[in-house]
Amino acid sequence: DNYAWVDLTGGEIDETIIAHGSNFAQTTPATVWAITHNLGYRPVVQAWDNSGTELDGAVTHVTVNLTTITFLTAESGIARLA
Repeated sequence: DNYAWVDLTGGEIDETIIAHGSNFAQTTPATVWAITHNLGYRPVVQAWDNSGTELDGAVTHVTVNLTTITFLTAESGIARLA
């Protein structure tokens, strides 16, 4: 199954990790973030809104190079894939 809930809590961005990871910016609020990362594997995903609060969403690995995150409400922010 390529569908998993991601529970992200804590609410703080670790700037060191963000700076060294593969990052995606969603600048326009959306309920689905489609992330073409070309990593060649299904990465661990974390997401934060623009204020630095971690987001809860459903991660789907469509392929080894395309991941989506689905939220209940439209969100914008940053996703880190590792």
